[in-house]
Amino acid sequence: MAAYYISLMVEKNPDGPYNLSGYCFGGIVAYEMAKQLQSMGKKVNKLILFDTVAFDYRERHSQFEKIKLRLKIILAQVNFLLNEPEGFLKNKKRYLKRKMDLVFSILKLKPNPQSVNTSTTYLNKVSKNNTYLLNKYKIVPYHGTLYLFRAKTRETYIEEPKFYGWTSFVKKVKVINIGGHHYIILKKPEILKEIAEKIQIVLDEKNQ
Repeated sequence: MAAYYISLMVEKNPDGPYNLSGYCFGGIVAYEMAKQLQSMGKKVNKLILFDTVAFDYRERHSQFEKIKLRLKIILAQVNFLLNEPEGFLKNKKRYLKRKMDLVFSILKLKPNPQSVNTSTTYLNKVSKNNTYLLNKYKIVPYHGTLYLFRAKTRETYIEEPKFYGWTSFVKKVKVINIGGHHYIILKKPEILKEIAEKIQIVLDEKNQ
């Protein structure tokens, strides 16, 4: 995936330098693109990740650790509910809707054509494919500065909340705080305006 996107970029701009960014799973893709570009001798100007966590998806926990992790996730979601009740309920509603649409699709049931989102099957396939790729992916060090745009409210448990785990792989991580929570940072106009202004500051910053 990263190699394909790089080929498209290099076709249009063979010499660089390149500014890369990605949100959530897309942040992992942008990170891998930056590493591959460096290995090609290309210059990466800025690498910006939006609320992307450096999970080690390949790590397997013991049963006891899995239980502890699950409890921490539940507590984080309770905190999300208390701080962002509207966002929490919208997320749960969207999650249940996708699950119901998936069940209807598998059983080939369509009780009401307007009640079933035709894109759900596709979205579930994309989500499943992304999870598979993350399970196979191994994060290795990147030689450059990483700019992490971090949402104010966390909707789930993050083991290393300050840098989202990136300092294990990148020596210089700069955190830029933004409003909202993970699911709305690219939807709310006021947050988008904030992000745009802060991105411009990052792009204007001279590389050290």
